Amino acid sequence: AVSVDCFVLKPSFKRRSLSVIAAAGRLSPQQLGTFENLAISTDEKIVDTRTVELFDWSSCDPISFQDGWDFQKDLLSSHLDRLKRESPSDDNDDNSQQQQQFDGFDAVIMLQHSPVYTLGTGSDPDFVLGSNVEVEVVRMDRGGEVTYHGPGQLVVYPILDLRGYKQDIHWYMRAMEESILLALNKAGVQNACREDGVTGVWIDGEKVGALGIKARRWITQHG
Repeated sequence: AVSVDCFVLKPSFKRRSLSVIAAAGRLSPQQLGTFENLAISTDEKIVDTRTVELFDWSSCDPISFQDGWDFQKDLLSSHLDRLKRESPSDDNDDNSQQQQQFDGFDAVIMLQHSPVYTLGTGSDPDFVLGSNVEVEVVRMDRGGEVTYHGPGQLVVYPILDLRGYKQDIHWYMRAMEESILLALNKAGVQNACREDGVTGVWIDGEKVGALGIKARRWITQHG
């Protein structure tokens, strides 16, 4: 069992480290780029183990979209600060090297949001249909169309430096789809698949996994 801290305004974060391993299994037909398993050695003597910090609030009360977005931006800023320190023009003294051990880590955030419609950079607000219930609408900096988030829906935000994986946005999108397919299969959900020419994961024509991301200097946001 994992003990998870929930938060209301300013979160008190607890971290759990996860070793990233190459996923095995049957690959589904690919569109809009291809997914390939990374050639990651499992020999502990030669592999430089990569860890990801997991912030799992999926069982907590829904979190406002702004709080989740602000935390993503904090993690992104930490990555960007690390990249500045790693620049050849910067001094790499003992203190800065020690700081790099703690800053700019990869992370995966899992949560539920309070009801919200998010609009990608090119989204048409006319796609937000009228409702008797007032729901927040937020224009944001990711790709993709209008997306609804609400209680009961699992949202996953990977904040990853793709330099450590594969510097290819199409590969990354397909990799996220593959992770959803593998997770659904592990949970016993059948018939999940990709569909030709579109992004996401589907079951019998119904979309069960939507994706929309942004990357800055190969650091990913959203998911």
